[in-house]
Amino acid sequence: MFRSPTKPILAQAFSPVKPCLNSQLPLFPDTVIHHKVSVSKNDKMIVSYSRYNCKPYGVSSVSKALPVSLFRKKYEYIQRCLKLLVGLTDCEVEAVMRLLRIETYYGNTYPKASQIAPNPKKRSTGPFIPYPGYIPPQRHSWGTSRASFWRAISRLKELGLITVVNRYVLRPHAQISNLYKLDKLVVMIVKYLAEHTGRIWPDWVGPYLGFTWPELWKAITTGSLKLPSPLPA
Repeated sequence: MFRSPTKPILAQAFSPVKPCLNSQLPLFPDTVIHHKVSVSKNDKMIVSYSRYNCKPYGVSSVSKALPVSLFRKKYEYIQRCLKLLVGLTDCEVEAVMRLLRIETYYGNTYPKASQIAPNPKKRSTGPFIPYPGYIPPQRHSWGTSRASFWRAISRLKELGLITVVNRYVLRPHAQISNLYKLDKLVVMIVKYLAEHTGRIWPDWVGPYLGFTWPELWKAITTGSLKLPSPLPA
């Protein structure tokens, strides 16, 4: 019986293993859109900055008043300033110091609460037995919790020393970290350091150092404290 020869493999229709994408469907579903992808306002995701008409990612020129070297050298003075003038507890002071450290290093301060106050490490339930030659620590290092962090932020907001810019994506459950502007807090710390240290400050700092503390607090709480922008290098 005669059979017709089958078509060679190369002559058969091409059928890809991976199906083609449907052009009618969106390229990325809502559940996998990453907040760092740059998209237009007509797309699903928009990063919104509510109630502020400024550039939230711009590095504040006031940060030059508190460089990293000064922050390290006068660490204890800054702690004392936050505790005595602002009225923060030791754990709240530690939370604000971690924010200031990010401010001095990077200029932009937008960490999450979990980065400022990570979960504590689990400790063994057994009692601690000093080993031979053990020396107890002479200096206590304070930690902080997320509750202490939010209490410190609320206290600073009440005094007008911090501005919190909400950074979020217009999708359900897409909240990202906030932006913390510490300009007025830095000005207060600079005035405190000027009264307790012999540092020589630039000329533009002079008008702020000439304020009395009641005048400075009134200017901060009423919002009349005008910060220069940009500052000289």
